[in-house]
Amino acid sequence: MSKSATVALAVWVSAVGSVGALAYALNRPPTPVSNVAEVLPPTIDIASERPPAPPPANVTEFAPQVIVREPVRPHISHAMAAPQFRELSDMRCSGWENLAQGLATQQVRRCE
Repeated sequence: MSKSATVALAVWVSAVGSVGALAYALNRPPTPVSNVAEVLPPTIDIASERPPAPPPANVTEFAPQVIVREPVRPHISHAMAAPQFRELSDMRCSGWENLAQGLATQQVRRCE
């Protein structure tokens, strides 16, 4: 058995095992909990254990300020003119060439 076939087999076996484990986990009946206190973590009331800390001495409090600003109007730019398309005869084009990638069933011209 070649190395790539061995790797492919290992990937498929692990995928099938993962699907089986997921199906088992999703389809098993839920188990009732006998004592909720065993499942939930203990709650700690931090606010009752320590008094609130006083504010630091280097904090300066300011009165609330309201900032009012005019609504922004969209910038009106100059209307863009429609693009001018050149005629194919005005361009310097090569002859038809087979497309260099994939199947050579399509042809392309290169123009400047």
